[in-house]
Amino acid sequence: MIKKFPVTGLFVIGLLAIATLAFTPLVTSVQAHKGASGVVKKRMDAMKDMKSQLKVIEQMLESKKHYSAKKIHKALDIIRAQSGAEMSKLFPKGTAHKPSEADPAIWKNGAEFKKMTISLIHSIDEFRAKLPEKINMEKLEALKKGALVIRRSCKTCHDRFRL
Repeated sequence: MIKKFPVTGLFVIGLLAIATLAFTPLVTSVQAHKGASGVVKKRMDAMKDMKSQLKVIEQMLESKKHYSAKKIHKALDIIRAQSGAEMSKLFPKGTAHKPSEADPAIWKNGAEFKKMTISLIHSIDEFRAKLPEKINMEKLEALKKGALVIRRSCKTCHDRFRL
């Protein structure tokens, strides 16, 4: 005999809510990049990549993932390679059009923008210099502060130069 379990409306609503929460970041990211091409797409992809690499680092420092200095160095390499002059190259004049989220202030204040991209490199280098092969609680707190400095470098630039 097969037992049938009634599916209640609340159960279905709950499943829909979980699915919505799980896929919203994916959809939002895809929509933000929809229609992007050329250098605008490259810079959107670079920012997305840098964000995901920083997340890897932060998850290790929050003990959500196993700590690996090697993986953190790799993530830092990826972020650093897309910072400074490389980041500045992704903002040539005439690329403020949709779907770009870049504020036209980038092109009016190019020196300030370049300074911020270089500041990110300095934050990464300072963090890397403190990165131990093995972690303990004392070092962990210092590393969390260092990762926060990197995140703040990104946020400061976004606050200033992102629509």
